[in-house]
Amino acid sequence: MQREVEHRRLRAVGLAQGRVLDLAAAEARAELAAVINGASVTDRYDLIVSGAELTRFPDLRSALQAIVALLAPAGVVEVIEPVNHVCVGHTLLATLWARHPAVAGRALERDLPAAMRAVGLTLWDLERFTVPTLVWPLREMVHVRARIVRAMDEKASERAGTAA
Repeated sequence: MQREVEHRRLRAVGLAQGRVLDLAAAEARAELAAVINGASVTDRYDLIVSGAELTRFPDLRSALQAIVALLAPAGVVEVIEPVNHVCVGHTLLATLWARHPAVAGRALERDLPAAMRAVGLTLWDLERFTVPTLVWPLREMVHVRARIVRAMDEKASERAGTAA
C-alpha cells in the first residue's frame, strides 16, 4: 500500500504549481490541526495533498473544513486514502484489525467522498483502487481530486453554457 500511495502523492506534488501543503510533513499536519482547533488561517495553498494522512484525524469533517479554510481560490485538494464501506460487517472487521500496528490509531470507517462533498468540495476525479496488502482495512483505496466551486465559477459556467 505504502508504495502506491507514495507514488501517487509524489506525482501530485511534482505536478503542482503554486503553494503546496503536503500532509506527509509533520509541520503540515500540525498546521491543519491548529486550524481545526481554531487558529486563524494565515496561509492559503494552491494544492493540499494527503497520502493516507487524513486517517490520523479522528474527526474527518473538521479536518476537511480546515482544509477548505486553507485552500486558495481555485485551489485543489488531492487525497489518496484508505476507504471502507460503512456497514456492520466492515465495522466488525475493522474492530478486529484495530490492534494491528499498521492500523492502530487510524480512523478508517468513513465515506471520504461523501464527507468531501458535505464540506462544499466538488469532486471532479475519483478513482477507487485496491492495493495488495496483508492488512485488510488498508486494501480499498480512493484517489480523489476536488476543489471548491464558488458562486462566480458557477455563473461563469452558466454564461459559457448559454453562449454555446
